[in-house]
Amino acid sequence: MPRARFAASQQLTGFEWDNQRKDWKRPPVDQEVLKELSRRSTLDGLVRLAWLLFLLAVPAVAAVLVSRISSWLAIPVYVYYFFYGFWVAIEHKLQHKTVFAESADWFSEILFFLVQTIMWNSPTYARTSHKLHHRYTMVRGVDPETDWPEVITSRWLRAFLLKLALRILVVGAVVDFALSVWTQVWRIAERKNRMMRDHCTEAEIRVIRIESIGILLIHAAVAGAAIAFHVWPLHSPWSRSPGRAVPRSGPCGTPRSTSHVPTTSTKRAIDLPIIGCHIR
Repeated sequence: MPRARFAASQQLTGFEWDNQRKDWKRPPVDQEVLKELSRRSTLDGLVRLAWLLFLLAVPAVAAVLVSRISSWLAIPVYVYYFFYGFWVAIEHKLQHKTVFAESADWFSEILFFLVQTIMWNSPTYARTSHKLHHRYTMVRGVDPETDWPEVITSRWLRAFLLKLALRILVVGAVVDFALSVWTQVWRIAERKNRMMRDHCTEAEIRVIRIESIGILLIHAAVAGAAIAFHVWPLHSPWSRSPGRAVPRSGPCGTPRSTSHVPTTSTKRAIDLPIIGCHIR
């Protein structure tokens, strides 16, 4: 079996759509079967969306409940993160507008923007990128969504596994967060990467800029509300909540004294052993 590799664009001439000859190598699939498989249903889309939200809610609530005993027991949060990754699947289908019926395209676009906001990406940028991915799949220098090397070396594999481990241990997530913020700032300043320069119109670049502004504002509003209502996971040890005095903290956020905490308070602080902050 030949080894898989990236192909030069000229090697794919016979497999791509030709606007002049209107030619395309189609698989032998019956048209009625294809039409049935492509049928869009708003009800089916809503049921699948509700099921994902349920799968997210159960481990999230479980993680909060067990963390009240000890933050070391918050293992359900990893189950939450596992299902959280399935937003990518919904995002992919929303790009193709296949989740809901055509009459609900307006709702599909709103949901697509919200999901892309969660993923720190502009919907217009994502769609342009994905169209290129399907049009020039695995073509080096054109396909923006395949970053695998032509030859998988042990060095590359070690670097890949290290990055994955860092993400699991939170460190990589902090780096990803910083890069996501920087990407939005970069796009707001209308700085263009190669894909934007070669494949985006000026109108699309302006839309990407507006969407990036919206993404930053939404995340800032969520973070501000979380801090204001004292539900921010990385809440600083010296901040105060109404009717409660938070004890001064020692190294890594461990409280030195709890003598100032009123016994009538219904709130409680949870120590995160790794992060060293209090969650109320």
